[in-house]
Amino acid sequence: MESPLAVLRRLFTERMGAKDDTSDEPGALGEMVARTLDQLRRHAGVVQFLHPHAREQVVAVGEPFELIASASAIRGLVADRVRFELALPGEEPSVVDECALEAGAAFGLHRCDTPGLYEWTWAALGPADVVVQRGPSCRVLVAGSDPVVFVDAALAFAEDPPRAALEALAEFASIAWIDFADEDHHEELRTRLGEADLPRQVILSHVHEDLDRSAFGERFHTAFLRTTCRRLRGLGVPLVGLVTRAHERFAACGDEGIARFDPADLLSDPTDARERLEAAARDFALRRSAADPLTFRLDETTRSRTREGNHLHVEFDNRQARRAILDAVDAAESSVDFQVYIVEDGGLVDTLGAALIRAARRGVRVRVLVDALYSREQAFGMRNPVLAALRDEPGVEVLAVDPVPVSSLFALSSLKKRDHRKLVILDGARAFVTGRNAGDLYYTGFDEVAITDATPYERIPWLDAHVEVRGPLVADIAAAFARAWGGAGGERAQQQRPEVPPAGPARARLVLHEAIDDANGMAAYEALLDAARSHVFILNDFPIVSTLVAAVRRALGRGVRVCLLTGNAQPRRGDGTFFRGPMYREFFEHMTKGRLEPLVRRGLELYEYATEAHPDIVCAGGVVRPYVHAKVMSVDRRALSVGSANLDATASFWEREANVVIEDETVAGTVEDWIERALARSFRVDPDGEYWQRDARARGVVARLWPESLYS
Repeated sequence: MESPLAVLRRLFTERMGAKDDTSDEPGALGEMVARTLDQLRRHAGVVQFLHPHAREQVVAVGEPFELIASASAIRGLVADRVRFELALPGEEPSVVDECALEAGAAFGLHRCDTPGLYEWTWAALGPADVVVQRGPSCRVLVAGSDPVVFVDAALAFAEDPPRAALEALAEFASIAWIDFADEDHHEELRTRLGEADLPRQVILSHVHEDLDRSAFGERFHTAFLRTTCRRLRGLGVPLVGLVTRAHERFAACGDEGIARFDPADLLSDPTDARERLEAAARDFALRRSAADPLTFRLDETTRSRTREGNHLHVEFDNRQARRAILDAVDAAESSVDFQVYIVEDGGLVDTLGAALIRAARRGVRVRVLVDALYSREQAFGMRNPVLAALRDEPGVEVLAVDPVPVSSLFALSSLKKRDHRKLVILDGARAFVTGRNAGDLYYTGFDEVAITDATPYERIPWLDAHVEVRGPLVADIAAAFARAWGGAGGERAQQQRPEVPPAGPARARLVLHEAIDDANGMAAYEALLDAARSHVFILNDFPIVSTLVAAVRRALGRGVRVCLLTGNAQPRRGDGTFFRGPMYREFFEHMTKGRLEPLVRRGLELYEYATEAHPDIVCAGGVVRPYVHAKVMSVDRRALSVGSANLDATASFWEREANVVIEDETVAGTVEDWIERALARSFRVDPDGEYWQRDARARGVVARLWPESLYS
């Protein structure tokens, strides 16, 4: 059997056409790879915000939550399933779920219809139901209508911990200790609470792996706190208060409408504190009961708001997308605002550039905003010649977001905190929110190119999507562009933004993710997954961040059908073989697919998108299985998201993103009809089939050498 290094070397040499021996000695290539991976691991920044991998949880009554068991590898050889038990403290536990143990882990699901503080544990079972391993007990606070209050964990380690104040608080509120220590000291905190005789309910803390905190700086603490507050309130938890002496450090709670108290306040005026907290909990419950569950969850977790009266059209066809945007630019009368992540030299950019110049010459104000790094404009001294030509045209302004000086070469965080949005706004009345960059791959139809077995990767189009918007939501999109333009050094508009009249019946909202300051894009996806009752369709081809993996598991555990229509980072022919392309694309393909296998084993339906047959597609198998660059999630034919945010860690934490979340059955139904037709002709992956097993070894090696902490 080949060693991992031998497989890695073979992948390198096969892709590069080089010769090599079969020695396991690292050699120059192995040392180079090892050094590169080690450097990137040290600078990786995967952050898993408060999700079910945390030791203890807070959920609302009736809200499903995950039960997670991780058995040791040795005992996992004997055990084949796990039994989960749950009880109120001091009561006999009852079995609430039992599931298979796979790869040393098991995931159960349970919901409690009665508020309270519960303890659960697990037992790994072998033949004849023999218990071969037991897990530690863990707490979950199931919140009802009573207030839930965060308590700063630093208070437990103070010289004078506020025991009397917290005991008074615990008489009418549930307490969740929240810990922001740089290092995980959950057990130490639990011990300290016992020694100081402080109320002990649940402890919430962030989980991090290979986290370079310097990449986030002080903003990490604020981002974690904001995301935690929004997520719990979105779940229906009446989180209404915080007790701390470090009020400045917890300023984000005030921004979220959560009242902050000094411990002394709870003793000096306990009646006022109680009345304020109970009134806030009642108001929260009234708002929740009056709103649609999905709308409420999106409101709370993303701080966005729906706009009524929009006309929306989602477009998957690259040719039609090209025509729509070019026609819109040609029809513009007063302004064209164009924001994109990547500007690539090619026919599409020439055509688009000509359209923008024509618009400027007829008196239209044209503004172009690009990401400096990925458009190669003001990054490490580079200049994009396409953008230079546009900048030279009177009436066209071009700005780059977050220029990267040469001195930033080794500041890897500056290479990750980018602006990934793609927006087009015309005359302030029509807009496109899209996943497409400015390049041929994104705007060339699959019926516009001839594809043979020899066609290289860079000439094969990608599947992508945009949503065209008319109506009041355009004002939100235009405002987002204006803020980004001002942030890049452009003139800031002083006038009040104009109202856009209704143009149709659809309800929709713009969800903006502001890099490491929040996790709104991830929160919107999680809200859609948790709201699903029948099915979820996902179109994406990036590694799914762990928080959303947990949300997919919860959906599957509720019996929801989850279909992922993905593609191939290195395009494949209809028979499953790769087209010619760069080696890193094949590595990315193996890494992405490897992360999906546990979900497929749990019931996720995984499809590789296949194009329609065409006379000019004559490669093996008669169709192409291309890359899927679309970022779409649709739920129950009633709501969907389209935009720039992938489901990976980079989109969830680092980059700025823009998605339109549509709450309209007609639009969602039309999109799902298209998806179902695509699924019918696409290739469904069988994890036990020959095709999937063919690359199993390569996926395993890439997973070991390219761990989750690296892609972040």
